[in-house]
Amino acid sequence: MKDNNALLANYGLKGGSTVTLIGTSTPLPKARDTSASSKPTLPRTQEGILITIKAELDNVQQKIHPSLEAFLNSISSSEEIQEPRIVNPTPENLQLEHTRLGELLLQSLLRLDAINPDSEWEDARKARKAAVKEVQADLDKLDTSWKEARSRAVPANGSTEGTASAGDGGPTPKSKSKRRK
Repeated sequence: MKDNNALLANYGLKGGSTVTLIGTSTPLPKARDTSASSKPTLPRTQEGILITIKAELDNVQQKIHPSLEAFLNSISSSEEIQEPRIVNPTPENLQLEHTRLGELLLQSLLRLDAINPDSEWEDARKARKAAVKEVQADLDKLDTSWKEARSRAVPANGSTEGTASAGDGGPTPKSKSKRRK
């Protein structure tokens, strides 16, 4: 695995897979110098914590929200066409995008969780709490919309009547049957 940022699914690993690590007799490479990294280290002050929290929220809003909005519009049951949408969504592509967005939001939550402002830094604690709530709300919206779309695509009795066919755009509402009187 050469890319530390790649998802395990990119390597074909699935739930229940067994991973075996094979070591070598060569010494481990020396730790790289992170002092010249692209992210400057902020001083451990309330202001530094607030800047870190704002940077994480900006990252979510600029990099994740556009993809999240396109995904939600693509699985929406609304008759009105909403933009942006995922181009030619297949059930497999929608599943991968759901997984990708969920992982990105969880990573953001973990980064916010790693921020520990001192107890007397009330502003930093409030900002962190608000940021966690915002990202958690995005994650909840993603999961709720995905569950609703999947329930529309697959009837409870397991039949395929009224469901989307493979390749026609993914989860769609099942057709309504008329009752006879």
